[in-house]
Amino acid sequence: MLQIRSHLDVADNTGAKVAWNIGVLGRNQRYAGIGDVIKVHIKVAAPDGTVKKGEVHNAVVCAPGRSPGGVTVRICASTAMP
Repeated sequence: MLQIRSHLDVADNTGAKVAWNIGVLGRNQRYAGIGDVIKVHIKVAAPDGTVKKGEVHNAVVCAPGRSPGGVTVRICASTAMP
Protein backbone atom coordinates (compact mmCIF):
# COMPACT_ATOMS: atom_id res chain seq x y z
CA MET A 1 0.00 0.00 0.00
CA LEU A 2 1.42 3.35 -1.05
CA GLN A 3 0.42 6.60 0.59
CA ILE A 4 0.62 10.13 -0.75
CA ARG A 5 4.21 11.50 -0.56
CA SER A 6 5.72 8.01 -0.79
CA HIS A 7 9.13 7.85 -2.50
CA LEU A 8 9.18 5.50 -5.49
CA ASP A 9 12.01 4.01 -7.55
CA VAL A 10 11.12 4.34 -11.23
CA ALA A 11 11.35 1.07 -13.21
CA ASP A 12 11.53 2.10 -16.86
CA ASN A 13 13.87 3.71 -19.37
CA THR A 14 12.61 7.33 -19.39
CA GLY A 15 15.53 8.62 -17.33
CA ALA A 16 13.57 9.21 -14.13
CA LYS A 17 15.09 7.58 -11.07
CA VAL A 18 13.00 8.72 -8.05
CA ALA A 19 9.40 9.97 -7.96
CA TRP A 20 6.87 10.97 -5.30
CA ASN A 21 3.28 9.75 -5.23
CA ILE A 22 1.04 12.84 -5.20
CA GLY A 23 -2.35 11.22 -5.77
CA VAL A 24 -4.35 8.09 -6.62
CA LEU A 25 -6.39 8.35 -9.82
CA GLY A 26 -9.83 6.88 -10.30
CA ARG A 27 -11.01 6.89 -6.71
CA ASN A 28 -11.10 9.16 -3.72
CA GLN A 29 -8.64 7.47 -1.37
CA ARG A 30 -5.09 7.88 -0.12
CA TYR A 31 -3.73 4.36 -0.65
CA ALA A 32 -2.66 2.67 -3.89
CA GLY A 33 -1.82 -0.98 -4.50
CA ILE A 34 -0.34 -3.01 -7.35
CA GLY A 35 -1.87 -2.07 -10.71
CA ASP A 36 -3.35 1.25 -9.57
CA VAL A 37 -2.73 4.38 -11.62
CA ILE A 38 -1.18 7.18 -9.59
CA LYS A 39 0.02 10.73 -10.22
CA VAL A 40 3.77 11.16 -9.60
CA HIS A 41 6.17 14.10 -9.33
CA ILE A 42 9.69 13.38 -10.66
CA LYS A 43 12.31 14.15 -7.98
CA VAL A 44 15.53 12.76 -9.51
CA ALA A 45 16.15 12.29 -13.24
CA ALA A 46 19.09 11.59 -15.53
CA PRO A 47 20.25 14.66 -17.46
CA ASP A 48 19.91 12.94 -20.85
CA GLY A 49 16.51 11.32 -20.20
CA THR A 50 13.16 12.17 -21.76
CA VAL A 51 11.63 12.96 -18.35
CA LYS A 52 12.93 15.99 -16.45
CA LYS A 53 12.98 16.83 -12.75
CA GLY A 54 9.82 18.60 -11.60
CA GLU A 55 7.48 17.13 -14.21
CA VAL A 56 4.19 15.47 -13.24
CA HIS A 57 3.11 12.20 -14.88
CA ASN A 58 0.71 9.30 -14.47
CA ALA A 59 2.28 6.01 -13.41
CA VAL A 60 1.30 2.41 -12.66
CA VAL A 61 2.33 0.82 -9.35
CA CYS A 62 4.46 -2.27 -10.08
CA ALA A 63 5.62 -3.66 -6.74
CA PRO A 64 4.76 -2.92 -3.11
CA GLY A 65 7.34 -1.55 -0.68
CA ARG A 66 6.99 -4.24 1.99
CA SER A 67 7.13 -8.00 1.97
CA PRO A 68 4.18 -10.02 3.37
CA GLY A 69 5.98 -10.26 6.73
CA GLY A 70 6.09 -6.47 7.03
CA VAL A 71 9.87 -6.20 6.60
CA THR A 72 11.20 -3.68 4.08
CA VAL A 73 13.39 -5.40 1.49
CA ARG A 74 15.64 -3.51 -0.95
CA ILE A 75 14.84 -5.70 -3.96
CA CYS A 76 11.11 -5.14 -3.32
CA ALA A 77 11.41 -1.35 -3.26
CA SER A 78 8.30 0.56 -4.28
CA THR A 79 8.40 1.01 -8.03
CA ALA A 80 6.32 2.81 -10.62
CA MET A 81 6.34 3.11 -14.40
CA PRO A 82 5.38 6.52 -15.88
